[in-house]
Amino acid sequence: MGLAARTPLKYKSVGLKLGNGVANKFKIGDIVQLNSGGPEMTVKTILDSAGGNYRCQWFAGKKLESGDFPLASLKPVSDAE
Repeated sequence: MGLAARTPLKYKSVGLKLGNGVANKFKIGDIVQLNSGGPEMTVKTILDSAGGNYRCQWFAGKKLESGDFPLASLKPVSDAE
């Protein structure tokens, strides 16, 4: 099955509204974490104009890792700890 055959995911509309009505919840430089936990990550790139997918970076020890995540899988990290 190719990428064109995939059904697009639907996301809850929160945050800054863009011209297409879809929200861009995070901006470049925001600290986020997977809803399921894991390391804190920094948003490096907003992968689409809808703001529904983000490329994030984090360190695993001294190694810089990165991955692409849908909005529904991410939550903001609170500054207060």
